[in-house]
Parts: sequence; C-alpha cells; structure tokens
Amino acid sequence: MATETRSPAADEIMLPVQSATGRWWIVPLLCLAALFLLVGMVVAYAVLQFQLGKRQSREAVEQEVARIQAAGEPITIDDLYAFHQVPDGTRDITSLWQEALNGFNEQQLTADAKSLPFVGESTDERGFRLRADAADSALNEAEAFLQKYEATREAVLVASRARGQCRFPVQFEKGVTMLLPHAQQMRIVARLLALDAHVRAARGDIQGAFESLEGLFAASEALNHQLTLVEHLVRLATLGHAIREANWLLNETPLTSEQLTRLEGKLRAADIQGGLTTALYGERAFSYHTFHHLETIQSELPFKMTSNGKLTRPVDCLLSLELLGATIDASREPFPDARAQVESVNSRLRVVMGSGNPLDKWNYMITGLMTPAVGASFEATSRSLASRDALLAAIAAERYRLANGSFPAQLTDLVPAYLPQVPLDPFDGRTLRLVATDGELMIYSIGRNHIDDLGSEMQHSGFPEDIVVRVRAEKGPTPTP
Repeated sequence: MATETRSPAADEIMLPVQSATGRWWIVPLLCLAALFLLVGMVVAYAVLQFQLGKRQSREAVEQEVARIQAAGEPITIDDLYAFHQVPDGTRDITSLWQEALNGFNEQQLTADAKSLPFVGESTDERGFRLRADAADSALNEAEAFLQKYEATREAVLVASRARGQCRFPVQFEKGVTMLLPHAQQMRIVARLLALDAHVRAARGDIQGAFESLEGLFAASEALNHQLTLVEHLVRLATLGHAIREANWLLNETPLTSEQLTRLEGKLRAADIQGGLTTALYGERAFSYHTFHHLETIQSELPFKMTSNGKLTRPVDCLLSLELLGATIDASREPFPDARAQVESVNSRLRVVMGSGNPLDKWNYMITGLMTPAVGASFEATSRSLASRDALLAAIAAERYRLANGSFPAQLTDLVPAYLPQVPLDPFDGRTLRLVATDGELMIYSIGRNHIDDLGSEMQHSGFPEDIVVRVRAEKGPTPTP
C-alpha cells in the first residue's frame, strides 16, 4: 500500500508568520528603551559633572579665601571690621571728623550756597567772581555764607591738625546696600574749604587761605583707609580740590619756603594708589558676602534666588574672586601698566558675559551683576596721580626759580636737587611734558585721550584734553581768560 503524504494545513503554515507579526512592537520598544537609557546616562553624567564641578569650585573658593586671609587681607564681614581699625599706638581721630561733618544741615547749606562758586550752582569754576573788582562780584555774599558756617571750618581745622587716623564707621554686613553719609558730607566740606581759601586770599589773608588748603588735604587723607570705591572716588575728588587750590595759591601769592615745604609734604603723603587697593579689598569682600546672601540683591535678579548664608553658586563666586583678585594685583602695579592689566580683566568679563552659550550667562550671572565698574576708579586714580606729580614738579620748579632766577628748561634740571626723579605720565609712561612761555611754566599729562594736545584744557566728555599745572614767575590774580 502506498504511503499517503499529507500537506500541512494552511493554518499550520501561517502560524509562525502570525506570531512574528504579532510581536513587531518589541524592536521599537527596545530601541526606545535604549534611547531613554542613553539619555538618562547622559543626564546622570551631566548632573554628576555639574555636582563634581560645583564641589571642586567650592573647594577652590575655600582655598582662595584661606589664601586671602593668610595674606592679611579682608574677605569676610568679620575680617572687614577687624581690618577697619586704627592701628594700636595710633590716635583715633574719627570723632573729630564726625563732629566736623555733623556740624551743619546739608539741605540748608545747599540752599544757602546756591548762587556761589564752588559750593553752589555757579559755573565760575576758577572763582573769578570772588574778586573784589569783578563786575558781578560775589565776594560779599561768599563772606556772609562762610561766616554762617565758620564753626564747620573751625571743626575741620581742629581735625586736620590732630595727629592720627580716621575710620568712618560703616555697616559692612549690609554689603552693597550700606549707606555712606560721610562721603557726601565730605564732598560738601571740600567745596566749602575751596571757597574759603579763595575768599581769604582775595582779602589778603594768605595764612588763612593756606590753613583752609591744608584742611582740604587732611579731609582727603581722612578717607584714605575706607573700604569702598565710592569713598575712594570722593577722596580723589577732595584731593583734586586741594591740588587745584594749591596750584592757584602758588600763583596768587609768593609762598614762603616753609609753606612750600609743607605743601610738598602734603602732596608726597597722599598715598593715592594704596587707597585704591584698600577700596578694592572691600569690594571683593562685599561681593563674597553677597554670594552668601543673594536675597539682598533680589531686585536685580530675574527671578527669586536666596542663599541664606550658604554659598549656593560656587562656580560663579570663584570667577568673581579671580577677577577681583586680578584687579587688586593690577592696582599695585605702576601706572599705566595698572590700567592695561585691569582692562585685560574687564575684557575677560566681557567675553564671559557676552558668550553665546546661555549656560555661561547662567553660571556667571551674579559675577556679571556684582563686579564693580573698576575702570572708572583706575581712570580717576590716573588723573589724581598726574595732577599730584605735575604740582610737585611745579613746586620744584618754583624752588629752582627762587634759587637760580629763572625756571628750568627741562624737568631733568630738577633732579636730584629738587626732585628725586623725573615724574612719569600715568597715561603713557613717558615723562610729564614741560613747556616754558613768557615767564610761565606749564607741566602737563596727556590725559585720558592719550593724545598730546600741547597743554590744551578744552573739555571733552567732562574732562580736559590734558591735565595741566601752571606756575608763573610774576605772582598775582590769575588773568581772566
């Protein structure tokens, strides 16, 4: 019998196909799972790297803080209070200066001084209206004003004659929100003393004018140890008043040898660059404090951020410390190198904040908000250095003239008998310029535009083209321009 071969049934043939088709979703599911796993691993790696970077930055911040403290520089609020103390063995004359500054009503004085030069809204910056022979002389009005505030002048002179140091009290824990009322009061006192010097000289009281001039120098020195850039700039503005009035008095009347010596001593004692460094110490500490109290700058932030005493943004804080540390290092360098170095620091900040990577802007948001505009303080310091050194050279030239009968032909003629070295221009590093014309010597710096404008004092953007000091052989009232 033949064996019958049976063909598989149709359903038996299709069964494997049906089984495979029924599980088609397994492959994409596995791919999707692998994708999620990969994304998760990437996210986990990113979070791990972020936390690792945050921990490393926190450790780096701690190391930098320890280095700063080991160098004897302030970085915490407690450090600031300890640093802001009159040294042992030095008399504290703060109370004398506070008495002088609190002895007048600011609003009343401003109202009383409205129409006067120096203290008011008058544009007579050189005090020509304070001459008795001026067509619109304000001399009598100025005398009446000064008589009303004579007690303030006397209190300033008492403080200025006292040997010691001043430390105006500041609430450091308030950081960038703290108030500095003494800074505004000192600006007013400086203007009052400048007016007083002009009025006394106009009446022939040269000794009284010189006393007010010395009060100006002392007022500037009283701010020398303060720890903010605002106070440093007010100090430089006060010193600027003193330098201008000293230059004016040098030409207004023949000063005695003893007066020239005292004036020279005041100028040499003005540690302009050291004051900048001290102020930057404070700015760095305020920045560090703010990173631990972000709620104090909430109004500046795009959304709510708090830290409540903890360092929640160590990466941001580390960059801030690095930039401000580099700025402090720059402040110790001779000018103009100091300005070049701080411009490099500013460029680095601009690159970070101008980055197209939103992560950079997020990481360094507080640094961008908190880093002070140090460029202006370095510019102001440059101007003060130029003015001080030009006036020192002018005094040396006056001594030379008294000894030799004529002014020197060049600044090198003053070295070493009258100057230890030829003064350099803080704007370009070359020697200050000297021009002699018709019994007058002009000593000048090229100023912020870095162009030698041949001693031009034309104003551009609120500043003269060149920074000029003049000394005349023939003394008397400054010629009216």
